[in-house]
Amino acid sequence: MKFFAGNKVLQNISGFAFFLFFPGLFFYGYLVSKSILPVFYLGYYPVLVLTVFALSIISLFFKSRFFLSINRIDIYGYVFVIMQLSMVIISSLYYIFEIPYSYHSDIYIWIISGVVINIMMFLIGLNLSEPNQYLYWFVLLVMSIVVFFNLGDNNVFYLKLDSGNPDDIPSYQGFGRSIMMVGIVLLMSNNRYILISSVMLTFSMLIANGSRSELLFYILGVMFFLSVKVGWRYLILCTIGCFLFFVFCFVFNGFLSL
Repeated sequence: MKFFAGNKVLQNISGFAFFLFFPGLFFYGYLVSKSILPVFYLGYYPVLVLTVFALSIISLFFKSRFFLSINRIDIYGYVFVIMQLSMVIISSLYYIFEIPYSYHSDIYIWIISGVVINIMMFLIGLNLSEPNQYLYWFVLLVMSIVVFFNLGDNNVFYLKLDSGNPDDIPSYQGFGRSIMMVGIVLLMSNNRYILISSVMLTFSMLIANGSRSELLFYILGVMFFLSVKVGWRYLILCTIGCFLFFVFCFVFNGFLSL
């Protein structure tokens, strides 16, 4: 029963949930779009949340503390909690007073769903141990093969457009988040070959996917990790190199569209 010993169970649940939330969503969307995998009855996210919840109950049964460890929360954690509570309170007031009248219910459900997902991500990140860099590099490599062998019009990766059941396929932002998060995980790698290749692959995939917000956040993530690892002097040089690579990808994509 070593799996359920101490906080190790929380790390295992967090790692498993992280994998399902991000690369899992990517591969689910791809397999459904190709009719290889049937659509989950309740959808991917509800099934995933129920699965993580069930695993958490198991950890409680074996006397492991649930995701939250109060002594590990710093000022940033409290700021996060305050932000989520404010979103719930404000959206609830808008819902009670029916603002806006025509679709206040839809907005309320959308905001509360977002808060639930935010809290799930916070709890997962709170106990997430260092991931296996070789496993995630292999996952990123497979994701890149899926992306570059499924480019549609104008060399854009957009499975939702090509699918016969577009409502069951994640949006380009959903695919973009999966790519971005796997790329961010690999920024922690101490292997420079994995680090450099993962940055190039992630940049290329996000550009092919058309994920503007995710690409911007990934660039900020790269800059932050570089500033920590190599210092600001080398960060400037790396930023210039990333910018040139960024321009090259756009020019190359435009060339392929001719």
